[in-house]
Amino acid sequence: MCQIRNVNVKVEKFEDKYFSKKSDYKKNMNNANEFFDAEKPEKQKFPQEKKDDQKIVDAALIKLVESVPI
Repeated sequence: MCQIRNVNVKVEKFEDKYFSKKSDYKKNMNNANEFFDAEKPEKQKFPQEKKDDQKIVDAALIKLVESVPI
């Protein structure tokens, strides 16, 4: 295991809420019949904002990893 330091990425917005899914599908089910009779919601696409955030984090980490001699 190693620690990663000196990464110039702002991580304040990466909290539990950022990673949670937004779905009320199962919350609205009161019994088994409602669960099995209900229509499944359409699959949500992965938000472009999260894709962009991932690219920023990946770029910073790759730069840092490549600077470490093997």
